[in-house]
Amino acid sequence: MSLYLFDFSDPIPANHRASLPPYLHVNAATTYDILLLRLLTSTIEITNKKISKRIRLTHNFTTFPFHQVSRKSARQIRSLLTPFSIADYVKYSQKFYGRNIIFYHNLLQELTFYFNYSYLQQYQSAFVNLYRSLEYLSYSFPLIHSSHFSNYIGSFTALRSYLLNDKTGELKFFEKFVEKIFQGTPYLSLTTNFNFPHPDVNVANNCYDSFYAQMNTADWTTANRATHSLSIENSKLLGLFINARNRYFHFASGGQRNISNTDLKDPDFFFENINPKFLNWIAFIYSTVIRESLDNTLI
Repeated sequence: MSLYLFDFSDPIPANHRASLPPYLHVNAATTYDILLLRLLTSTIEITNKKISKRIRLTHNFTTFPFHQVSRKSARQIRSLLTPFSIADYVKYSQKFYGRNIIFYHNLLQELTFYFNYSYLQQYQSAFVNLYRSLEYLSYSFPLIHSSHFSNYIGSFTALRSYLLNDKTGELKFFEKFVEKIFQGTPYLSLTTNFNFPHPDVNVANNCYDSFYAQMNTADWTTANRATHSLSIENSKLLGLFINARNRYFHFASGGQRNISNTDLKDPDFFFENINPKFLNWIAFIYSTVIRESLDNTLI
């Protein structure tokens, strides 16, 4: 399977690839959901057909925190699915994939463009595709997840628990959903760290100040302007992501918390240092929901 501007290939050595079932191999018949699994675990390579460049991915974003992948194998995919097996996922995909092809196709497009622009060091553009990925997930994933309960009452109860009121927007809907899926785990209280290490201290200061201003002072777990580092609880991470997008791309004249290029001086540096952290949280949510869906559907 390929996209209009991109082809995919398998970086897993042939001797390790043999341990994967054919359904997970990368070829013309690979389904979009499998390509997403491979993309987020960095067990795939992308070729930009327009510029004839191969993009080699380096990090597994489905773990928290994300980490570099030194040797690519089926292990990354097995780890994502644990305690379930690859065979369980194949069974799940074959049953449900056909209902959600458009969702997987759109999400794959956005994330592939994200990695493409990151490779080209166009991190500002990459942020746009990353945020579009969040918007695709914000309503689709809660609906897909709730549909996997084995009875209508269970589905309705799950769906109702994600709604705050009849005016709940897509992103608030998704934030509530994330609260529910991580309930009883430590992940929402863990923190994500951000750093802006630039050789020009003015750029580092400006990026730090602009990012710090996106949340209230009390929202930051740590904030150190001398080291240009901040940390925030994961429970507030989606709110920070949304604020950064709104105050950079929905610039309002006179807004005190707007992020301007004049302030940042180097916008690509700014987004280079925040994008992977937001992708990690999105990919970790994605992998968690996959396991929840397997748990709800496998009998």
